[in-house]
Amino acid sequence: MVVGGMGARLIEYDGSMFELRAVIEPFVCSDAPTECMIVYLPGCERDRHGSVLMELEKAGDCYEPQLKRLARNVLRQRYTDGVIDEMLAPERVSYEDLARASSDTSSTEPPSILKSIVHNTSGSDGIIASWLASDKRDAEIERKEAIRELVKLVRSKLGLELPDDAALPKLRSITLRYVLAGEFRSDLRSAPPSALDAIPAAKTKDEEAAVRELAHQLRIGSLTAIPRWGSLSGSWFWSISTSDPRFRRHGGQRGNAATKDEAVFELEREFTRFIAETEKYRR
Repeated sequence: MVVGGMGARLIEYDGSMFELRAVIEPFVCSDAPTECMIVYLPGCERDRHGSVLMELEKAGDCYEPQLKRLARNVLRQRYTDGVIDEMLAPERVSYEDLARASSDTSSTEPPSILKSIVHNTSGSDGIIASWLASDKRDAEIERKEAIRELVKLVRSKLGLELPDDAALPKLRSITLRYVLAGEFRSDLRSAPPSALDAIPAAKTKDEEAAVRELAHQLRIGSLTAIPRWGSLSGSWFWSISTSDPRFRRHGGQRGNAATKDEAVFELEREFTRFIAETEKYRR
């Protein structure tokens, strides 16, 4: 057979590891085998400590497709990560189970409602960022009963447990504080201020990375920096837009700066000040 333009011999497991090793041995017994070989073991779980093929495994590369990892990539075409987490949670979930879940006609789970509502973004991060940045889709999310899916998605991506019975503005407020506080914590080289004690922190590196990426997306989407004209020519106007009422109460969400870099700095400072003094703006 040919793989990537390179010839290779294919040998397949047929019920006996010892028989397989005996078939392979003549082709690998020399100090420098002259041909490439692919050994296919369908339905076999790798034995990392007592494998009959241990020498071959050490000499070559082992590719072990992870069913749940591959399934997640396929299922993301129809579902958000929170729903997928529940599908993949059972330890003994089988290929047949996942094949049914990915089918348009036989899946027991309905396709993602959130994806149909927030259809102009890509990926789970984009859905969360779009929801945090604006409340214009809240009515549709409520009408289509997609709040539960949203709560699952936030839990899956960010590790934040949201209350099931809270209204969307409250959920947004909690999530926004969690994201901004999480980014602030990860930038610190000392202990965080006590004002952040009431805000939960990400528990894993993946959750921490997701928080930082989401904060980055929000910052890009929230910053407006445009050059001034007329009497203010040569300066930059910046502003921050967010649906969190506490930030509006905070004030200082717009201003002028001499350069675009300074405008970005002012933005960072206002976000940091809001987080450091967040107790002042609690509902």
